[in-house]
Amino acid sequence: MITPTIYESGRLVVACLSGVVTMREIESYFYWLVDNFDTRISPGFSQLIYADNLQTIDVALKDFHRLSQLNATVGRKRGSFDSAIVVPDIRYYWMAKLHKTLSRNADINTRIFRDIDEAFHWLGYRNPLEVPIASSVNE
Repeated sequence: MITPTIYESGRLVVACLSGVVTMREIESYFYWLVDNFDTRISPGFSQLIYADNLQTIDVALKDFHRLSQLNATVGRKRGSFDSAIVVPDIRYYWMAKLHKTLSRNADINTRIFRDIDEAFHWLGYRNPLEVPIASSVNE
C-alpha cells in the first residue's frame, strides 16, 4: 500500500509504503501525483518516500522501465522536482538506486537516505512525522 499525504500547502508530498507494494499501486500513486499537480500539489514540489511496516515490494525490473517511461512522458506535466527516498532496509537499496538512475531522464533529482530527518533536511523541510531514525547512506 502507498499512502500519500500533502504538506506545506502542496509543496511537500510524503508517501508511506507499507504491507505489500505492487506495480499497480506504484502506477496508481504516479497518476495520483499527475492528477493532483497544479491543484493540490504545487509546481516545484518535493517528494519524500519512506517505508513503515513494509513487508515487500513486489515489482520486476521491467516495472522500473515502465515507471521510467511514464515519468518521461505523462509525468512531464509535473515538471522537475526533488525526491528523497528513505531506505532503512538495505534489501531495497538496489530498487532505490535503479529508480534514481532512471529518474534523471524525467528531471527528477533523486537522493537516497537511510535517515528520514536527513532526507527532510535535504528537501528543506522539518519532519512532520514521527518515524524512527536509521543510519545514513552516503552517495
